Amino acid sequence: QVHGALDVASTGWNHAELKIRPWGVPLTLREASFQLVFADQKAFVTFEVNQLPRSGTFKVTPATGVGLSTLHRMTGEGWTDEDLPLSYQFGMSWTPKSPEEDVIILCPFGPIPLCETVLPRGADSDSIALYMFIRDSRGGIANVSRSVVSVKGENVSVEAIRS
Repeated sequence: QVHGALDVASTGWNHAELKIRPWGVPLTLREASFQLVFADQKAFVTFEVNQLPRSGTFKVTPATGVGLSTLHRMTGEGWTDEDLPLSYQFGMSWTPKSPEEDVIILCPFGPIPLCETVLPRGADSDSIALYMFIRDSRGGIANVSRSVVSVKGENVSVEAIRS
């Protein structure tokens, strides 16, 4: 079952391009068939849709910390997909409600679902949103994992900075 829009555009007198734009719902369809009619000519197209990785968890420990001091551990477990191997990427955003395009990459895609890093101090509310991206071997990327942690600044004296 696919929820979205199907666009058909002519790219020439005998060619057409099909695009499915899902509406925020993962595609559950593995194969689909469409019938195209050009004048009195018919053509059948069958294609396969790549399902996104699914069914996993994303954990961050600890949930609170001190900026540039506390080591945070991000892990993923149980992710599945028909198109192996999977790779994992971790990122952050200072604004927990910001769109995914504002994510700063902390650990690039790799084969192990683990990222350990210190984080900067959170913005106004001390909150930092952490993200996990899971990619299958065909390029399908799931970003269903988000966790918000509190990272506070530490009061440091001028003498401590100088020493």
